[in-house]
Amino acid sequence: MSTVVDYDQLEGVSVQQAVAWASQQKCPVTLYLYDEGSGTTSEDHFRAVGNRF
Repeated sequence: MSTVVDYDQLEGVSVQQAVAWASQQKCPVTLYLYDEGSGTTSEDHFRAVGNRF
């Protein structure tokens, strides 16, 4: 059985904390890093994300 994480978001963490979080996941993950205040909170980001379901 494989584990799929479609999306998760952390805010206000350091790169070191993000890498540690990713390393603890049960499946491979891709990290997208944004400067604070210019991340994924805008609706434009979510309109651009494909829906697999």
